[in-house]
Amino acid sequence: MSKKSRDKGARFERTVAQWFCDAGFTARRGASQCRDGSDAPDVVVSLPLWVEVKTRAKVGGVIPSALEQAESATDGKTPIAVVKGDRQDPIVAMRWATFIKLIRSGLSEPRQ
Repeated sequence: MSKKSRDKGARFERTVAQWFCDAGFTARRGASQCRDGSDAPDVVVSLPLWVEVKTRAKVGGVIPSALEQAESATDGKTPIAVVKGDRQDPIVAMRWATFIKLIRSGLSEPRQ
């Protein structure tokens, strides 16, 4: 991976951490980064989430691999992937079962 690509990834990791902070959570870029991603999440946040972050020109193929990386590296936290294509809005990806588990634990149906 080129230095330019690593720098782009690091910038986006800091941006994602800042977005969590802006939303009222404590977050920072994972300090102990290693090449396989298994040492720490890309973003450490005060939520029970393992956050894997990827930015690419085109993100279609990277979404499943980013999510699989988060799932294999998690220490029991909910694995999610935040991916962003060039000049596109970011996408948060998780498995359907994970999504249902999250909304069941934190949301209720609207009252009629």
